[in-house]
Amino acid sequence: NRRTASPLPLERGLVPDGTAAARSTTWACSSASYCALAEHRYNAFMTGTRLRERLFPRWMWRLPVGEHHVALTFDDGPDLQSTPRLLSILDKLNIRVTMFLIGNESADHPALLRECAAAGHRIAVHGYTHESFWWHSSHWQRESILRTAKVFAESGVNYEPLFRPPHGRFNAVTSRVLSDLGFVG
Repeated sequence: NRRTASPLPLERGLVPDGTAAARSTTWACSSASYCALAEHRYNAFMTGTRLRERLFPRWMWRLPVGEHHVALTFDDGPDLQSTPRLLSILDKLNIRVTMFLIGNESADHPALLRECAAAGHRIAVHGYTHESFWWHSSHWQRESILRTAKVFAESGVNYEPLFRPPHGRFNAVTSRVLSDLGFVG
Protein backbone atom coordinates (compact mmCIF):
# COMPACT_ATOMS: atom_id res chain seq x y z
CA ASN A 1 0.00 0.00 0.00
CA ARG A 2 2.85 2.35 -0.78
CA ARG A 3 2.12 5.59 -2.52
CA THR A 4 4.33 8.39 -3.72
CA ALA A 5 4.49 11.25 -1.25
CA SER A 6 6.74 14.14 -0.48
CA PRO A 7 9.66 13.34 1.81
CA LEU A 8 9.04 13.59 5.52
CA PRO A 9 11.12 16.31 7.15
CA LEU A 10 13.58 14.34 9.28
CA GLU A 11 15.62 16.65 11.41
CA ARG A 12 18.50 15.49 13.58
CA GLY A 13 16.63 14.59 16.74
CA LEU A 14 16.69 12.54 19.88
CA VAL A 15 15.69 8.93 20.08
CA PRO A 16 14.10 7.53 23.28
CA ASP A 17 17.40 6.95 25.08
CA GLY A 18 18.44 10.58 24.52
CA THR A 19 21.13 10.08 21.87
CA ALA A 20 21.20 12.02 18.65
CA ALA A 21 19.91 10.21 15.58
CA ALA A 22 22.36 10.51 12.71
CA ARG A 23 21.26 10.18 9.10
CA SER A 24 23.93 8.55 6.97
CA THR A 25 22.28 5.72 5.09
CA THR A 26 21.07 5.92 1.51
CA TRP A 27 17.85 4.03 0.88
CA ALA A 28 16.36 2.85 -2.38
CA CYS A 29 12.61 3.12 -1.86
CA SER A 30 9.61 3.51 -4.11
CA SER A 31 7.95 5.99 -1.77
CA ALA A 32 9.71 8.97 -0.23
CA SER A 33 7.67 8.80 2.99
CA TYR A 34 8.22 5.04 3.31
CA CYS A 35 11.93 5.59 2.69
CA ALA A 36 12.11 8.30 5.34
CA LEU A 37 10.29 6.08 7.83
CA ALA A 38 12.63 3.14 7.13
CA GLU A 39 15.67 5.37 7.53
CA HIS A 40 14.31 6.87 10.76
CA ARG A 41 13.69 3.42 12.24
CA TYR A 42 17.15 2.22 11.18
CA ASN A 43 18.83 5.25 12.74
CA ALA A 44 16.79 4.96 15.92
CA PHE A 45 17.94 1.35 16.24
CA MET A 46 21.59 2.13 15.45
CA THR A 47 21.73 5.08 17.84
CA GLY A 48 20.32 3.13 20.78
CA THR A 49 23.38 3.48 23.01
CA ARG A 50 22.26 0.99 25.60
CA LEU A 51 21.60 -1.66 22.95
CA ARG A 52 25.00 -1.05 21.31
CA GLU A 53 26.74 -1.24 24.69
CA ARG A 54 25.18 -4.64 25.35
CA LEU A 55 25.90 -6.02 21.88
CA PHE A 56 29.46 -4.65 21.76
CA PRO A 57 30.65 -4.14 25.36
CA ARG A 58 34.31 -3.61 24.43
CA TRP A 59 33.52 -0.59 22.25
CA MET A 60 33.60 2.97 23.57
CA TRP A 61 30.16 4.46 23.03
CA ARG A 62 30.35 7.41 25.39
CA LEU A 63 32.54 8.97 28.05
CA PRO A 64 32.32 7.50 31.56
CA VAL A 65 29.64 8.88 33.87
CA GLY A 66 30.94 11.84 35.83
CA GLU A 67 33.40 12.94 33.14
CA HIS A 68 32.86 16.59 32.33
CA HIS A 69 34.56 16.60 28.96
CA VAL A 70 33.62 16.80 25.33
CA ALA A 71 35.43 14.47 22.94
CA LEU A 72 35.93 16.05 19.52
CA THR A 73 36.85 13.68 16.73
CA PHE A 74 37.45 14.01 13.01
CA ASP A 75 37.43 11.20 10.47
CA ASP A 76 39.20 10.65 7.16
CA GLY A 77 42.27 12.31 5.78
CA PRO A 78 44.80 13.58 6.10
CA ASP A 79 43.66 15.59 3.11
CA LEU A 80 45.77 18.30 1.47
CA GLN A 81 42.77 20.60 1.08
CA SER A 82 40.92 20.41 4.38
CA THR A 83 43.42 19.17 6.97
CA PRO A 84 45.71 22.25 6.96
CA ARG A 85 42.68 24.53 7.36
CA LEU A 86 41.32 22.34 10.15
CA LEU A 87 44.70 22.34 11.94
CA SER A 88 44.87 26.14 11.70
CA ILE A 89 41.40 26.60 13.18
CA LEU A 90 42.04 24.11 15.99
CA ASP A 91 45.36 25.80 16.78
CA LYS A 92 43.75 29.26 16.96
CA LEU A 93 41.13 27.90 19.34
CA ASN A 94 43.71 25.89 21.31
CA ILE A 95 41.66 22.70 20.85
CA ARG A 96 43.07 19.19 20.67
CA VAL A 97 41.06 16.42 19.02
CA THR A 98 41.30 12.77 18.09
CA MET A 99 41.80 12.25 14.37
CA PHE A 100 40.73 8.90 12.94
CA LEU A 101 42.89 8.76 9.84
CA ILE A 102 42.94 6.56 6.77
CA GLY A 103 46.08 4.53 6.16
CA ASN A 104 46.52 5.06 2.42
CA GLU A 105 45.90 8.82 2.76
CA SER A 106 48.44 8.94 5.59
CA ALA A 107 50.94 7.01 3.45
CA ASP A 108 50.42 9.52 0.63
CA HIS A 109 50.85 12.53 2.95
CA PRO A 110 53.26 11.53 5.75
CA ALA A 111 54.36 15.12 6.43
CA LEU A 112 50.76 16.14 7.01
CA LEU A 113 50.27 13.11 9.26
CA ARG A 114 53.29 14.20 11.31
CA GLU A 115 51.96 17.76 11.42
CA CYS A 116 48.67 16.51 12.93
CA ALA A 117 50.55 14.61 15.62
CA ALA A 118 53.03 17.45 16.27
CA ALA A 119 50.10 19.80 16.89
CA GLY A 120 49.13 17.60 19.84
CA HIS A 121 46.20 15.77 18.31
CA ARG A 122 45.60 12.11 19.09
CA ILE A 123 45.99 9.91 16.03
CA ALA A 124 43.81 6.83 15.65
CA VAL A 125 42.92 4.25 12.99
CA HIS A 126 40.05 4.62 10.48
CA GLY A 127 41.09 1.70 8.25
CA TYR A 128 43.60 1.55 5.41
CA THR A 129 41.03 2.53 2.80
CA HIS A 130 37.65 4.07 3.43
CA GLU A 131 35.83 0.81 2.70
CA SER A 132 33.06 -0.35 4.97
CA PHE A 133 34.04 -3.21 7.28
CA TRP A 134 30.51 -4.61 6.99
CA TRP A 135 31.25 -6.99 4.09
CA HIS A 136 34.80 -7.97 4.92
CA SER A 137 36.35 -10.97 6.66
CA SER A 138 38.29 -10.87 9.91
CA HIS A 139 41.52 -11.32 7.92
CA TRP A 140 40.77 -8.30 5.71
CA GLN A 141 39.79 -6.18 8.73
CA ARG A 142 42.93 -7.15 10.65
CA GLU A 143 45.15 -6.29 7.67
CA SER A 144 43.43 -2.93 7.18
CA ILE A 145 44.03 -1.96 10.81
CA LEU A 146 47.60 -3.29 10.92
CA ARG A 147 48.58 -1.64 7.61
CA THR A 148 47.33 1.69 8.93
CA ALA A 149 49.18 1.27 12.23
CA LYS A 150 52.34 0.40 10.26
CA VAL A 151 52.03 3.62 8.21
CA PHE A 152 51.74 5.62 11.43
CA ALA A 153 54.75 3.88 12.99
CA GLU A 154 56.90 4.21 9.85
CA SER A 155 56.06 7.92 9.77
CA GLY A 156 57.29 8.26 13.34
CA VAL A 157 53.84 9.04 14.69
CA ASN A 158 52.53 7.66 17.97
CA TYR A 159 48.93 6.54 17.72
CA GLU A 160 46.20 5.52 20.09
CA PRO A 161 44.85 1.95 19.90
CA LEU A 162 41.46 3.36 18.93
CA PHE A 163 39.46 2.40 15.86
CA ARG A 164 36.42 3.90 14.19
CA PRO A 165 35.00 1.91 11.27
CA PRO A 166 34.53 3.78 8.00
CA HIS A 167 30.90 4.79 7.47
CA GLY A 168 30.24 3.49 11.01
CA ARG A 169 29.71 0.03 9.52
CA PHE A 170 31.16 -3.13 11.04
CA ASN A 171 30.12 -6.75 11.43
CA ALA A 172 30.14 -9.47 14.06
CA VAL A 173 33.87 -10.27 13.69
CA THR A 174 35.08 -6.68 14.10
CA SER A 175 34.94 -6.75 17.90
CA ARG A 176 37.06 -9.89 18.06
CA VAL A 177 39.61 -8.42 15.63
CA LEU A 178 39.90 -5.28 17.74
CA SER A 179 40.21 -7.27 20.95
CA ASP A 180 42.90 -9.52 19.46
CA LEU A 181 44.86 -6.45 18.34
CA GLY A 182 44.41 -4.59 21.63
CA PHE A 183 42.29 -1.85 20.06
CA VAL A 184 39.12 -0.22 21.35
CA GLY A 185 36.32 0.58 18.92
